[in-house]
Order: sequence, then structure tokens, then C-alpha cells
Amino acid sequence: MGNEVKNRELKNKGIIEIHSGNNIETISRNSFHILSLVGTGGFSKVWEVKWKKNGQLFAMKEMSKARIIDRKSIKSILAERDILSKINHPFIINLHFSFQDSNKLYLVMDLVKGKDLRSHLNHLKTMTEEQTKFIIGCVILGLEYLNYHQIVHRDIKPENILFDEKGYGKLSDFTLSTDLSKITPKETPGTFSYMAPEILFHEPTNLSLDYYSLGIIVYELMNGIRPYLEFTAKDTKKYLSENQFSMKRHAVPEGWGIEAADFINRLLVKNPKMRLGSSGIKELKNHCWFRGFNFNDLYNFKIKSPFDVKSTKTEIKIKTIDKETYKRYKKIMKSHEYKTAFKNFFYFNIYDQNLSKDFLYNPHDPHENSNDNNNKNKAIINNHLNSNYNSFNAYINNYDYVISQDQKKIGNISLSDHIMANKNNQFI
Repeated sequence: MGNEVKNRELKNKGIIEIHSGNNIETISRNSFHILSLVGTGGFSKVWEVKWKKNGQLFAMKEMSKARIIDRKSIKSILAERDILSKINHPFIINLHFSFQDSNKLYLVMDLVKGKDLRSHLNHLKTMTEEQTKFIIGCVILGLEYLNYHQIVHRDIKPENILFDEKGYGKLSDFTLSTDLSKITPKETPGTFSYMAPEILFHEPTNLSLDYYSLGIIVYELMNGIRPYLEFTAKDTKKYLSENQFSMKRHAVPEGWGIEAADFINRLLVKNPKMRLGSSGIKELKNHCWFRGFNFNDLYNFKIKSPFDVKSTKTEIKIKTIDKETYKRYKKIMKSHEYKTAFKNFFYFNIYDQNLSKDFLYNPHDPHENSNDNNNKNKAIINNHLNSNYNSFNAYINNYDYVISQDQKKIGNISLSDHIMANKNNQFI
């Protein structure tokens, strides 16, 4: 009877409730102060938020369920949440909470304010060898951790490398990530310009598919353009089917060593079995380009970043939707798929709780022996939260959809003029 009364009281508040011993903690959108908009995506906004409980700052990714379903992206969104729930590392954007209400999905993650590598590259055009080596070193540490868990990112590109205020790079956006064992040749996930040839040609691959993308990025930071930028997609596939890319000595820019070109060439080998890193990511760390580079110091944040992340300014673009799209989304909201597709989206990070030290392991050490057992425990906890309503209560809250008077006149629906006032918009 007690639980029934409590359930009725919590109804329509859009929260998750975590029971830990005698302590009860609820997490919902209302658990956070919304501070500012820091980015937008295909079906998401990212907010800087402050947890009311302790003032800690996070990034909260807010995603429209209707847009996700409309773009047939349910699988990738749920995969991202599943991958993030398994990992925790200082060179990755980590997940702390995930929850939902009737219209939105929420991922509460690490907040970093140094913008993404694409923004810096657009501003600087090229980077020095020292800057590039530092950035790639950060990515390698993140990939090393993922690879230990047999996870491939599958979308390594400048947009998905974010920087903290001190200039350390962290991997983000795990929408396309998966376990290596789950990859099938039929799939072609990723961004074409950074995609490994074996993915383009539907051939078997290994963990080194992410290293190929890394080779493209090094070349781009060195030269300001990608290797096949002037090619169409069709021409690129034809070129790759007939040729092996090789950067020549005379093409190395002033201020760069020939070792960097060798690093690029070895990463861009078409055959994944012959590619640098095919026998493990230590091949990248031991390459002559990184001679004298201290990865331990990098891991412990003892190396000062060689470029100023505060010098780059970016403009946030607000997306709009027209009346036809709005009607389509409203129709989606009435579907059975809309009501059931995201039922297991809830999650909380056990590292944010005051748990026994015996239960935890060092999440930053990719060679920790108790890691597998801890991930099992972590999975058990979150499966329990998703299925047992005596210890985990989740309810939905209907938000009103607001159309500004100005936008009604021109027939568009947008938050461009009211982004802060209308934070609870269903679709934007």
C-alpha cells in the first residue's frame, strides 16, 4: 500500500528514483539548473547544467524521441547509452545519468568547455607537429581503453574530439560504437571522409579501423585538408580500390619530421591486417613519431597542452522544423513504437554513489583485473533499476509545446528567438 501511494505521488514528475540503503535520491530534468546552451545536433541540444544537489557541473544532452524515431535512429541512440554505461575513463566523455520523460531522452555527461577539434581546426587552419602529437596522444589513450574492452568507436573525426579547459582531448559521441564481435560486413557506419576502406568495401575488419581514421586526422592537422578531399565519394572508392595512399618526403610541410609522414602512411594502409596497430595499439605508442613522448605523464595530466583552447569562438546554430515535419512528429508520438522503444534507457553511474571500496575498481586502468567482474555488477545494478519498480520509479511528464507568435506568422516552428524561454519544447 505504501509503495502504491508513493507511486501516485511521483506520477507525472519525469524522474528516476535510486534507493541505496536508507538513502533515496531522485534524478530528473528538474534535478538540474539549466545554465546555457553549449551545442546542437541532429536531434539534440546540449546544455550546461548544475546539479542542484551539490553544484557539480555537467553537460546534459537532450534528445527528441520523435526526431529519433523519424530518422530511424533508435538502435544507435540505445547503443550509445549501452556503450557509455560500460566505460569510464579520463580521456572519454563519461556518462553519469540517463533518464527520460514523455518527449525527451537525457544523457548527463562530463562537461568540457574547450570546444571540439573541428572548431579549432577551422580557426587555425593547420596545427603544429607538437600540437598534433599531443592531440593524437590523448585520442590514443582513449582508444587504448576502448580497445581493451573490444569496443570500436567507428566515428573518429575532429567533431568527436572535445577539449577540456586545459586543452586535453577526450573522445565523444558513441552513437556508432559497438563491440568488435558485433560488426558485420554489411554495415557502413561512420563519416565517409574518415572511414576505413574495409568498411567502404564491406570487408572484414579489426580494432585498427579506428586507427585509419586517426591517420586521416593527422594528415588533416598537418596540411589543413584531408587526403581525398577533392574526390567525390565514387572517385574515392575507385582510388582506394586501385591505389595505396603514400605521403612522399617532399610533401612533408616545413616544421614537421619525416616520422610523422611514416606514421600517417602506416595508419592509412588499406589492409587492416597490415595496418599499424593491427597487433595492438602499443604499435602506435611505440612508433618513432612518439619517441620521447611520455604517455604516463599525459595520462596523469602532467603535460601542458601546446595550444590555447580559449582562442577559438564558435557559433551555435538553432535548427528549425516546418509545419509538415511538426505534423509527422505528432503522429509518431501516438505510435506504439514511441511508447515502448526507450523503456530501458534509465541509468546511473555507480561511480557517482557512495559505494563500498570493495565494490569499485580503478576505472581508468585498462589492465585492472577486477574490471570484468565490476562491469557485470554494474550491468546487474542497472538491469535491476530498469525492471524493479520497488527500487526504481520512472514516470513521464507531458511538456507543453510552445510555438512563438512570431514564428506562427511565417509558418516555421523554432526556438531561435525563445531558446532559453522554451527549454521544454518537444521536438527541438
